[in-house]
Amino acid sequence: MVRDRKTNGMCGGTTVLLSLYMQDVLGYSPLSTGFGFLAEGCAAIVAGTLAGRMIGSLGTRLTMIIGLLVQGIGTGAMAFLLSTTRSSRCW
Repeated sequence: MVRDRKTNGMCGGTTVLLSLYMQDVLGYSPLSTGFGFLAEGCAAIVAGTLAGRMIGSLGTRLTMIIGLLVQGIGTGAMAFLLSTTRSSRCW
């Protein structure tokens, strides 16, 4: 659990906004959106386990750089999510 309340609030806010975006704009069902977040949670568990090992072998700085790159690639890939609605315009 994150001890810093600001970081915890930021992550929670991002999750809420992303779930609203996936449902309202992209037209995903609540169940499909939930499955998307389930994959994210599983990936976080695996990454947390690997991060401990990577810090021991690569050091904190390089591990953080790799983690941020992977997160950036994952966030950028969200731009390619397909819309299931007839019109994918936001306004």
